[in-house]
Amino acid sequence: MKRFCFLFVIVLVLCVSCKQEATPVIIKFGTALSAPHGPSSFGVTSIVLLNDTIIKANIEEYSYFSGETAVSVPNSNFFMKESGEVLGTKKDNSPAYSQIMKGRGATKEYADNIKTIEGMVIGKTVNDLESLIAGKSDEEITDAVSGATLVHTG
Repeated sequence: MKRFCFLFVIVLVLCVSCKQEATPVIIKFGTALSAPHGPSSFGVTSIVLLNDTIIKANIEEYSYFSGETAVSVPNSNFFMKESGEVLGTKKDNSPAYSQIMKGRGATKEYADNIKTIEGMVIGKTVNDLESLIAGKSDEEITDAVSGATLVHTG
């Protein structure tokens, strides 16, 4: 998150310092909160647009992990289940979460898959992404990003 904020500030400073009066610079930040796998987890997806082009993307999913081995979120004691499971991000707990996904057909680490997807959207517009998935089934959409092998684990 610190790198993301730092990048945002740098882009903002560069935009302010560039005095191109003919081309206005528009920076937008968007975020979506969702429950992609039902009630056991939630996700936060954020993007930064420079004019209409995505310049930064971040996908973060949160789930419960074994309290003995998990990397938990700050103040996780407030989110601990009676079973001892703690709230953590799937990226921070990628090795453990990837084992679950591997049993269902995924071939790469979870964090690597997400990094591939985040990188794929850079330089594209929202319209580009909408046309990428238009008319496709859920399974085809899941496979829309070459190099990512995510599977549903819910």
